[in-house]
Amino acid sequence: MEMFLLVSEQLLMMLILMAVGFILSKRKIIPENAGTVVSKLENYVFAPALIWLPNLIIVP
Repeated sequence: MEMFLLVSEQLLMMLILMAVGFILSKRKIIPENAGTVVSKLENYVFAPALIWLPNLIIVP
């Protein structure tokens, strides 16, 4: 039951974020090329940071 609740919470959060993105794009609040920009940020900034950041943190 715990696993079901955990997955349900994460799924609900993902659906909420998808709905917010959909509404923002329909109202033209975010530009047409936002997907391309976010994709490049993910590939060149966020993914490398996830790889290197844990190695840079020094735990006493």
